[in-house]
Amino acid sequence: MRISLDRRWGSRWDIARSGGTLLDQGIYPVTLAHTIFGQPTEVTARGRLRADGLDFAEHFTLEFAGGQFAQCASSMTEFVDPSAAINGTKGWITIPGMFWTATTLLLHAGSWQKMFAPEPTIHPREGNGYVPMLRAASEAIRSGETQHPIHPAEETIAVFRTLDTIAQRVRESLGVGTPAFKDTRPRVR
Repeated sequence: MRISLDRRWGSRWDIARSGGTLLDQGIYPVTLAHTIFGQPTEVTARGRLRADGLDFAEHFTLEFAGGQFAQCASSMTEFVDPSAAINGTKGWITIPGMFWTATTLLLHAGSWQKMFAPEPTIHPREGNGYVPMLRAASEAIRSGETQHPIHPAEETIAVFRTLDTIAQRVRESLGVGTPAFKDTRPRVR
């Protein structure tokens, strides 16, 4: 089946409205990786761009100071598993898709039985999964806060710097020149 890359509807297909899969879907695994490990120290990425520069598929690895790494992907032209797994030396956690609104996780640790047949941890769902975030943002705004104490602006800025670096690495991997906008902020190397 051939998928058309000429989508005239929806902002994610419109480069003038900051479309592309990285900002539409890639932000979720990047935010999860930042939440768990902090700021990456190295970013590698490959992907595919439309002729006008809109990204429609990429895969990337984020490496962290403690030796951890996150492998992520996003695509608007093929399916990408929307689940997440966090692996460690004593077990792993799986979060079913859509992991950014999931209410269940499985902790595979402790005993062999718990490793391979874990009891799910379930949290109640409110609305479509975004209700707690919207409630917290609304409460912060009503309280006169300019940012939420659980997720301060500096963390959001760090995520967007990583997204910028991923986009730069995808362009570099394809031999595409730097974008017209010259960003002078320090990049993750």
